[in-house]
Amino acid sequence: INTFLKEIELAHIINDAQPRLIVTSSDRVELFQKTQVNPLPLILTESDISNAQGDAGAPVDLGQNDMCALLYTSGTTGLPK
Repeated sequence: INTFLKEIELAHIINDAQPRLIVTSSDRVELFQKTQVNPLPLILTESDISNAQGDAGAPVDLGQNDMCALLYTSGTTGLPK
């Protein structure tokens, strides 16, 4: 998600897409928390990932319908789409 968007735009995207997970840098977590989306999806940061311990597990078999990124336009009509 473009973190240069305003809180209301971020909230719209999160509510619309309903992601289960947001992966972002540590300095951007507060930005997502300010959206007041409830419930807010799980947020992982680079430090969460690098601090994970143990075996990474078996590779995951991904199919053509498995999404890893969702992109929205800037929203010239007022809200991202």
